[in-house]
Amino acid sequence: MDATLLIVDDEPRIFQALRRSLHREPLEIIFADSGQKALRILESRSVDVMLVDENMPGMTGSELLGHVHQRWPAVVRMMLTGTARLEVVIAAVNQGRISKFFTKPCNEAELIIAIRDALTEKGRDPGSNVSSVRATGGAPIQIKSAPTPDPTPLDSLTIPMPLTTIETQTQPTESVIDLDEGTGDVDQELADLQSELDRLAE
Repeated sequence: MDATLLIVDDEPRIFQALRRSLHREPLEIIFADSGQKALRILESRSVDVMLVDENMPGMTGSELLGHVHQRWPAVVRMMLTGTARLEVVIAAVNQGRISKFFTKPCNEAELIIAIRDALTEKGRDPGSNVSSVRATGGAPIQIKSAPTPDPTPLDSLTIPMPLTTIETQTQPTESVIDLDEGTGDVDQELADLQSELDRLAE
C-alpha cells in the first residue's frame, strides 16, 4: 500500500505543481486548502507525511503543525513556504517539530529525497533490527542493522586510570624564600629575611 502525503496550502496551483513533480513516487497525494480541513482529514484517515504552507487563512502552518505534533506525533512534518523569515523557521521548529523546511520555489529533487528519507525512517520497526524499505519501482529491500548492545548501568561503570602519570615538581626560584627551620633565634630569622628581601629588591 502506498504511503500518504498530505499537502496543505491555500493555493491549489501549488498542489497541482507538486503532484506533477511527485507523480512517479509511490505516494497517495491528498490536499487540504486550510489547517482546519487538514485536521479533519487526519481525524478520519492515516497520513504518513505532511507538507504545509505557513501563510494560510484561519490557522498558520506553524499552528497546524503544533496541533499535529501533539495529536499525531508519528506524522512526519515538513514546511514549504514562500516566507523564509527567521521567526517563521523558529515557530515551525519549536511548535511543529518539523523535519525539513523548504522555501518556494523548492528544489524538486531535494523534496523527493526528503520524502523518501522520511518514509524510510517511518518504515523502521523500533522493536526489530530488520526494516522494510520500499524502493521506487521495485520490491521491498530488507536492511539489517547490527544489534544495539544494552546500555551499561552507571553504577557499574569503571573509569580506567591513566596509563602514565606526569609528575610536576616545582623548583624553587629566587622569588621563593626558604626559612631555616634549624634556627631558633627569631630575630636572626627576621634579619636574614630582611637581607634576602633587600637583595631581591636590588
